[in-house]
Amino acid sequence: MRVPAYAAVHEAVELAKKHASPAEAKFVNAVLRRADPSALKKADAWVRLSHPRWLWERHGDAWCEWNNNPAPIYVRGDKPWPGVLEPTPFHPLCYRVADAQKFFANPGHYYVQDPSTLNCRGRTRSTTQ
Repeated sequence: MRVPAYAAVHEAVELAKKHASPAEAKFVNAVLRRADPSALKKADAWVRLSHPRWLWERHGDAWCEWNNNPAPIYVRGDKPWPGVLEPTPFHPLCYRVADAQKFFANPGHYYVQDPSTLNCRGRTRSTTQ
């Protein structure tokens, strides 16, 4: 995990407080505080990589590690934003978000759109074809 164990426990307990009863939140806290982080190192690869066994057997460690990474976010807009948005080869109005924190603090006149929804003329695909 990229997050320290104490931070993951804290976030899980905070989520439990929001979405469960106080007793359930205390239970989550008790279980997670007693969990042994080294146990994950001893687990099977498919467990460590958070994938079903059949998927890990089909694709292997490298694919599962890649699949655990967040997908890039693409937006459509009419102006570049240096340092925040990077141009893409997909379309002149399509950008990849390079700095999500800065972008989502003030998204301006951009909207999230997958590049696959653009055709070569720059218009969005019709949903009634």
